[in-house]
Order: sequence, then C-alpha cells, then structure tokens
Amino acid sequence: MAREYSILGIIQTLKKWKKQIIITTILVAILSLIITLFMPDYYKSTALAYPASEDLSKPIPLGSYERPTDIYGNNDELDRLLSIATSQEFTFAIIDHFNLYKSYEIKENSPKAKFQIFTRFWELFSVSKTKYDALELTAEDKDPEMAKKIVDYSIVVLDSLSQNIIKTNQLTLSKTLSLSIENKLERQKILNDSLSNLRDSYGVLSTEFQGEVLSKIKSNTKAKLSDAKSKLEFYKKNAISRDSLNKYRAETEGLTGKMMAVDDEVNNYNKGYSLITSLEKQLRVLQDQLAFDLERKNLMDNAEFSQNPSLIIIQPATYPNYKSRPLRSLIILGATFFAFIFSCLAVLLIDGYKSVL
Repeated sequence: MAREYSILGIIQTLKKWKKQIIITTILVAILSLIITLFMPDYYKSTALAYPASEDLSKPIPLGSYERPTDIYGNNDELDRLLSIATSQEFTFAIIDHFNLYKSYEIKENSPKAKFQIFTRFWELFSVSKTKYDALELTAEDKDPEMAKKIVDYSIVVLDSLSQNIIKTNQLTLSKTLSLSIENKLERQKILNDSLSNLRDSYGVLSTEFQGEVLSKIKSNTKAKLSDAKSKLEFYKKNAISRDSLNKYRAETEGLTGKMMAVDDEVNNYNKGYSLITSLEKQLRVLQDQLAFDLERKNLMDNAEFSQNPSLIIIQPATYPNYKSRPLRSLIILGATFFAFIFSCLAVLLIDGYKSVL
C-alpha cells in the first residue's frame, strides 16, 4: 500500500505542476529548434584505398624480367601510410593548399594559430583503418564540393609523401652503392697494379697455361740435352770426326745453358704462382662483386624515374548529396525528452522540499 500511495502521490504532484512541466518542455523544444536552425550543415566525403606493395617501386630483381604479382601492400605498409597521414607535413600541406585558416575563421598570425588550425582540421578530417584493412579518408565541410576536394587532395598528398620516403630511401641506397663501387674500383686498380708487378718480377704471364708450357719445354730440353751428351761421349771415345765432336760439344753447352735458364724460369714461376693465383682469385671475387653492384646501381637509377603509386584507390572521394550533421530532429527530440524528465524531477524535489517545511 505504501508503494501504491507513493506512486499515486507522484502522479498527483506531476498533475499539480502539469502546466509548468508542459511550458518548460515546449520552451526547451522551441529553443533547441531555434539553436539547431543556426547550426551550419556539414557534408562528409569519403574515399577508400589499399596500400600498394612497396615492391612495385623497387628495381626488378637480377635475372628476372617480371614485376611482383602481389600489388597490394601488407599491414606494415598500411601502418606507414597511417603514420604519414597523421603527420604535420601532411596536415599543413592540405591546410595551406586550401587556405583553411580563412575557412575555419582562424587568425593566421595569432600565437596559437597553428595549434588551433591543427585541432580544428582533425575535428573535421579523419584517417582510419577499416575492418578489411583498407585506408579510409573522410573530410567534413560546410561546402560539399570542398569536402570532396579535401579528400581528393589528401590522397594526392599522401601518395606524394609516401613516394618521397621511398625515393629518399632508394637515393640513400644508391649513394651507398656509389661509394661501394668507388671503393671497389680503387681496390681493383691496386690489385691490378700488384698483379702486374708480380708477373713482371716472377716472369709469369699466365698461371693457367704457363706452368704446363714450361713443363713441356723443360722435358724437351732435358731430353735433347741427354741425347747431345750421349753423342758427345760417343765421339769423345771414338774420335771419328773432330767436326762432329765440336758440334755436339757446342750443342751440349747450349742445351745446358738453356736447361739452367728453364730451371730458373720454373723456379721463379713456382715462387710466384701462389702469390699471383691468390691475387687473381681476389680480383675475380672483387670483379664479380663490382659487376653486381654496378647492375644494382643501374637498376636503382632507373627505379628513381619510375612512377608507381603507393595507394590503390578502390573508392574515389564521394560527392556528398546529403548533410552528415547536424541531425536536428534527434537533437530536438533529445532536448525535449531530457527537458521533460528534468522538469518532472525538479517539481518532485520542489514539492518534497515544501512538504518537509
């Protein structure tokens, strides 16, 4: 009975203050209507894009003549685009292009101008990742055409800044390669000079064939010398012909001298062989590395002139035909509802306070 009496009491109190409640609710409804009429309409434009694979901007791998088939980027590339899109460089590129200080009625020369314009811009602009890992760019403006233009230009700026980062990294790598090539060329010159000096010192023209040639020459000379000595001994013992004896004596002396010269040449060859082959191996390795670096440098230089987008647009900036806010009906209904509730609570408090007194 106490609960029933309490509810009846509340109803009676509300009936007693019915006129005031209705007037207050109507006044708030009218006031909210007037306020919403002065609120400007905002239009929202949206674009969707996927990050392009960074591999599209890289040189074609050595030995390959096809571009990578995966044109879409991964989460790392998407995060990179999000980082660029929230940077001051990106923000102020758009602000300066459209002179948004004037549109947002912010004095450009004021001390807090940059902070105010930055804050205001991001109240009306947003970049986010959708559940499908796409990049969503959204802009609001009082002018629907301006909202679309801001989104369109934001895509251009984002793509340009992203490409600049990629090109800067490629340029840094290209400079590193250039320095590496210069060092290798200098090293190659030193090795060639050292190799030339060693060849001259040891009389080695070719490590590939000279050893075999010297071996044959030595073998042939040795055989001829042995034959000449045998004939010389024969003519010494038999004294058949003095002319033949002198002939084979001269031949033996000549072949002996030749044999000594060949031995010296072989000894020099053997001494210089290991040193020269070591330098030749170093030179071959260096030349292979140099050829690889030159090819990479050439590909890198060609890549600098290639134009590959960092964004793949799947939905261009939409033209907003309808306003996005304010939702006047919801504002008025909400304000009216809360005015009615607060009015009821207020009269109950007032009536309760009077009954206590």
